[in-house]
Amino acid sequence: MSRNLYCNPLNFPCKIITNEMLLSSLKTRYINYVPAKIFLTTEFLQILDSKGCKVLHLESFYSQEHYVQPIHIDSLVNKRQETKINFVWGGENSIMNWYEIIDDSIEPVLELTPIGTPYQIYPASNHKLVHSEAIHSPSLVNTSVPHNIVNFSEKRLCLSLLVVKKDNNYMPYKEALEVFSEYLI
Repeated sequence: MSRNLYCNPLNFPCKIITNEMLLSSLKTRYINYVPAKIFLTTEFLQILDSKGCKVLHLESFYSQEHYVQPIHIDSLVNKRQETKINFVWGGENSIMNWYEIIDDSIEPVLELTPIGTPYQIYPASNHKLVHSEAIHSPSLVNTSVPHNIVNFSEKRLCLSLLVVKKDNNYMPYKEALEVFSEYLI
């Protein structure tokens, strides 16, 4: 089966979140650092381990209705291949968009989130939409390509898990598609 290079839904054979009641604690601000060993089940972490992976970083994003996120990549390093697994609650009809940069000579703006996560914002006039998709939870997401979220009529909570190899090397999206192939829907 052909997979796209932006986002693909996953189905894991275990519970992923230890206690969904913990999620309400993530709805007090836009971004939070999330301790993986408290929020993620041992079974899910064992699946990652069996695939030669681990969680490098887990953060949450809580966005309001009618929110349009700036176009960005989740790194300060251009061309670094990162893959995340996103879990989403709410945000009915929200979509994630991926873009192609039109002019590489226009530099993005380097930023840090309030919790210190690096990212680069791209000028709104320097992109072309290449893919849009409603994110179903959980999903394998390519965050190395400029992207954003558009929220419509409902607040949206997203846990975003940066998956790396056990040796801390980043996992390119194409490789992640192979590693997680048995869980792809």
